[in-house]
Amino acid sequence: MIDKNTNYLGLALKNPLVVSSCGLTSNVESIKKLEDAGVGAVVLKSLFEEQIIGEAVNTASNNEVPEMESYINAYVKDNNINNYLTLIKESKQQCSIPIIASICCMLHGEWVEFAKEIEKSGADALELNIYYMPTDAITSSSEIENMYIETAHKVVKNVSIPVVVKIPNHFTNPLYVINELYKRGVKGVVMFNRFYDPEIEVSDMKITSTNVYTSPCQLNNIIRWMALASSKINTISYGSSSGVYTPQDVIKMLLSGASAVHICSTLYKNNFDLIGEMLAYIDKWAEDHTFAKVSDFVGLLNSSNTKYNEIFERAQFMKYYSSHGK
Repeated sequence: MIDKNTNYLGLALKNPLVVSSCGLTSNVESIKKLEDAGVGAVVLKSLFEEQIIGEAVNTASNNEVPEMESYINAYVKDNNINNYLTLIKESKQQCSIPIIASICCMLHGEWVEFAKEIEKSGADALELNIYYMPTDAITSSSEIENMYIETAHKVVKNVSIPVVVKIPNHFTNPLYVINELYKRGVKGVVMFNRFYDPEIEVSDMKITSTNVYTSPCQLNNIIRWMALASSKINTISYGSSSGVYTPQDVIKMLLSGASAVHICSTLYKNNFDLIGEMLAYIDKWAEDHTFAKVSDFVGLLNSSNTKYNEIFERAQFMKYYSSHGK
């Protein structure tokens, strides 16, 4: 058995498996089961910006009494916040693995102050799942990037626990954003968050959502950007998210530069036993390749390895397709 300890955001994890923010991390009982199954850390189910600032629009809009509307909004806000802080406290009391809180947010504002309460409740770190969908033809890409960067910066200035940002995959230059986040004190990034994709039901002409689970095909894009980012900016921690389904996928992400591998959809489709299988595979694979610890091979195949560097560039694409089919 090898040493599977890893450093993620400055936190000591017993292994690189982290359960992403999801329904499995929404209650202490489930979190305890995940710890017993062997994971190194969990990210709590996200609290949304709207929940923090107390927007009970759907409930309050049906009430014509202003005082009642104010009461409902205040109740919703306090209830959401208190429940979340209680989840953090109870998880820390009953579990020994790091507990990472999570906030889904769009822009910095009133909710940023809530980060202090998360820290006081004992969370080991805070993950920001920042989402902004550009829906106009006026806002430039640089403005959008700055929204992400400044939102994270506001939070970093309010807390002393590590802050990690889950970034989307549609930045023009992800490396620039990652570097700017690092300059502002962010300790890590997770690649990548995602929006639920729309689907059209042609039978009744309705817009629906596609499958909520990630797909294994998403892994290759993360491998590319993980390999590039971990090579160019090695002063920040990297976590991978989306597309990890098998024990082999875990090794792929570690080799490309992730120090933490987030898993979620595969646990829904399989079961918690898969965690043990993944950990056993890390041991066997590492021993077969004569590695004594996980840190020996994290990033071993990122783009700093000149032997494989061109694979992450367009030149390799040209080389493959110029000869394909001959």
